[in-house]
Amino acid sequence: MRNSFYPKMAVTNIRKNARMYVPYMLTCICTIIMYLVMSAISGNPGIDEMRGSDSLRMVLQLGQSIIAIFAVIFLFYTNSFLMKRRKKELGLYSILGLEKRHMGRILLYECIFTSAVSLGIGILGGFLISKLMFLILLKLIQTNVDFEFIMSKDAISSTLILFGSIFACTLISNLFTTGKSNPIELLYGGNKGEKEPKARWLTALIGLICTATGYIMAITVKSPIDAIIQFFIAVLLVIVGTYLLFITGSIALLKILKKNKTFYYKQKHFTSISGMIYRMKQNAVGLANICILSTGVLLSIATTISLNIGIEELIHNMYPEQYNVTSYNATNDNVNQMKDIVYEEAEKNNIQVKDFFYYRYNSLGVTQEDNELLLKGVDQGNMSASMFMTVDNYNDVMGTDKKLADNEVFIIDFKKGFQYATIKIGDREFKVAEEIKDNSLIANLTINMLDGYGVVFANQTIINEICAAAGTGVNDGSEEPDTFIGFNAEGDQKTLDHYTNTLHKKMRTMLEENEDLFINLSDRDSGSAMLRASISSFLFIGVFIGVLFLMATVLIIYYKQISEGYEDKERFAIMQKVGMSKGEVKKSIRSQILTVFFLPLVVAILHVAAAFNMMSKLLFMFGLFNSNLFVICTIGTIIIFAIIYSFVFAMTAKTYYKIVG
Repeated sequence: MRNSFYPKMAVTNIRKNARMYVPYMLTCICTIIMYLVMSAISGNPGIDEMRGSDSLRMVLQLGQSIIAIFAVIFLFYTNSFLMKRRKKELGLYSILGLEKRHMGRILLYECIFTSAVSLGIGILGGFLISKLMFLILLKLIQTNVDFEFIMSKDAISSTLILFGSIFACTLISNLFTTGKSNPIELLYGGNKGEKEPKARWLTALIGLICTATGYIMAITVKSPIDAIIQFFIAVLLVIVGTYLLFITGSIALLKILKKNKTFYYKQKHFTSISGMIYRMKQNAVGLANICILSTGVLLSIATTISLNIGIEELIHNMYPEQYNVTSYNATNDNVNQMKDIVYEEAEKNNIQVKDFFYYRYNSLGVTQEDNELLLKGVDQGNMSASMFMTVDNYNDVMGTDKKLADNEVFIIDFKKGFQYATIKIGDREFKVAEEIKDNSLIANLTINMLDGYGVVFANQTIINEICAAAGTGVNDGSEEPDTFIGFNAEGDQKTLDHYTNTLHKKMRTMLEENEDLFINLSDRDSGSAMLRASISSFLFIGVFIGVLFLMATVLIIYYKQISEGYEDKERFAIMQKVGMSKGEVKKSIRSQILTVFFLPLVVAILHVAAAFNMMSKLLFMFGLFNSNLFVICTIGTIIIFAIIYSFVFAMTAKTYYKIVG
């Protein structure tokens, strides 16, 4: 055969199968653009000039890795669909006389053409929109750093290597599949899966148990620490449960309906149920993919939008004062030295220190059982943080004049009510003289994350005795109180920046002079810049991944509609031949595809509802305690996604109806 035969045949095949190839190539192009954009931005040297550059680059590189993993999985998945639809065509070629090596050459040229077009347009598109995406990211971060965007050679080369490898691997897979199949297998390969599947009750039960367990873990989690520990386990359980329930649970349910003779032997039920059982195992995997991708879209966009909208609240929660110093193992002399540094350097820089306060406290990890805080045998999976301080220190900070007897305490309730008249700590019991609802004494977010309490005692001696009784393990039994210093400062920005740098240097000198001392100085300007960089990059990545998952969902729905159309065409022609009217057939079709394709959306919304409590706790880790904001963002995301999903379904259903006729 002439060498020109194979390229011409490849072009003809792509053109004739445009209904399947065009969406596939568009997906490749969009995925290439997204990867190149993320790679170009994360590798841009100008990022190093920004505050929070380390966290920003880390998040962007994480997004780049997620897109790469997704590209490998999804492009292999869509390629397998293309090959399944083309097996009959390749089998016909074989029967007509083409050898496997000839078909291999045709597949090679098809891969070269589709890869070249996808990579060419993808890299060009990525080059054109990378700068726009970079400007959007800078706008989200609200940085005033001025630098030029550079499209690096490394970004282009990594894109070519990744997607060139993916296309090469799909070609090898196609050649291997074609090479090991005989012409009859190829000719009828597209019809595999027509045998009615059996109802595997045990597998369906396992799927139900996995999903229910994941739901229970998400709904009952009590603290952010627990949420972090249980998150990936719950996600894995729900994913496994979703696949098992779609593959076997849906079949089991349909079998139950089929056994109900009164229900089943009605015209509309008979055709719908028998049609949905038909090849359900194959369909169920695609529907489970749609469900999981839809859940990913909803959660990633809802959480990142919530964080971005609530960013000012996050900054206020994490940095209520302009400057704060947390110190461990500091003596009274060390505390006085830190205080002197704050005021002396302020005076040198002509800065006015305002709202200065400090307090000493002891922090212990405990497990709460009713009114008792257990100091020994602390369960790290159910740990709370407690902050102990003296009434004199509390009065100094709050400007009050409260008194306590040795057997009395105040409970500072940060997030939840204590609701007991007495509290037992170790082997000592105290009367709760007052429960104070106040967040202003939180030294950091640890107390809030661990659902803890502040406990105010009559004197430091009692606190020291409790700490000594705590022993080792989670609690180190240290008797030296920790220290928190907070204050604001007034001055022009340039002077404040110099003052901040000087404070860091002075505190670092103190650390070098005292081996056991720990000091952490945080300032709102640097902290908020890092926070904005992290949260904005999370939003950027969240939207990117959301769009990527949405694109995958759209393509799976489209391919599923085409697949269902070709497989149902002959079946519904038979139905018309045995007496069903065209209207009855169309009604049956509509009933099936509505049920099948909207089931993943309904289940995805159930997954999001079950995950809401756990996701709220994870948002606490960022300092976002506004659950109402998360509710609004989640509901809004679901509504918008449902509208897009319905639009996609309506458009792809037209293709289905055209095929079925």
